[in-house]
Amino acid sequence: MALFEIGVFGSIAWDNIFQASHVPVIGERVFGNRLGKFIGGMAANQAIEAARYTENVRLIGKVGDDEEGRTIIRDFNQRGVDTSLVQVGRDNFTGQSFMYLVGEDYFSIVTQGANLENKPGEIRETVNCMHTGIILVSLEINPDAALQAIESAKEKGIETFLIPSPAENCTPDMLALADALILNQREAAIVLDLKVENLADAAVKLASFNGKKNRILLTMGSQGAVLLDGEDIFTARALKIDAVDPIGAGDAFTGAYAGCLAQGFPPQKALSIGCIAGALAASKPGPQSSSHTLQDVLDLYNTHYKNKGA
Repeated sequence: MALFEIGVFGSIAWDNIFQASHVPVIGERVFGNRLGKFIGGMAANQAIEAARYTENVRLIGKVGDDEEGRTIIRDFNQRGVDTSLVQVGRDNFTGQSFMYLVGEDYFSIVTQGANLENKPGEIRETVNCMHTGIILVSLEINPDAALQAIESAKEKGIETFLIPSPAENCTPDMLALADALILNQREAAIVLDLKVENLADAAVKLASFNGKKNRILLTMGSQGAVLLDGEDIFTARALKIDAVDPIGAGDAFTGAYAGCLAQGFPPQKALSIGCIAGALAASKPGPQSSSHTLQDVLDLYNTHYKNKGA
């Protein structure tokens, strides 16, 4: 039985994923391969992952009044995510992302569609439908609605986790109000002026960081992740896998960590499982394609992390 409810507010979209040999310059034609079309969007990815670990995961956002939006809602209901707070935008299409893998990294072009239709007034009413728990808020949406979600959640005593991605959409008000942050190295450098090179460096700098946050989680890709939890620092190295597609790995980390919190897992275990989930997501093309279960993740945790430190 879950200890609390998880709300996940942010983008819901379809990801069109391609491989490319390199990043083109203006006017250059680059050839590549199409890997497929997958359900994605930051909030959608996080919600699917969280639902592998816990009940009462509620996706919040908008899809278009189109077949793509209806398909997402059907799929999520079948996979244990509550979509009762997902609204249908009447004047726009379901969001689309076009992502291009280049080596171990990628770049993307995002058409936000219905994700931009989230309105602050609507989000206030939606958050008021939530009970005690946490809410994850990411920023591929209308920034005003994201800020309203944080404000409304705090009014209700719901712990707010801000994922400041894209970092360019993050505002000082969001940073000041959020109880916790989950961010990668680029985002940490932009929004916190926190530049780190490796896990040890990140642990030292987070330990002395005076950000007045309950938690700060810093993900570092193939290195692992670092967690500031109150006055304690935890580190976990990444699970070594053959990476195929890094798209959605950070979202999988976030969803897994949140799901572990809802189950009452201790900080080190929750952080380690987040690293496992991120690696499994990167092992398949498409952000939600891995079919791992909670038991699969726990088996990997017991083999590679338990009683072995970071």
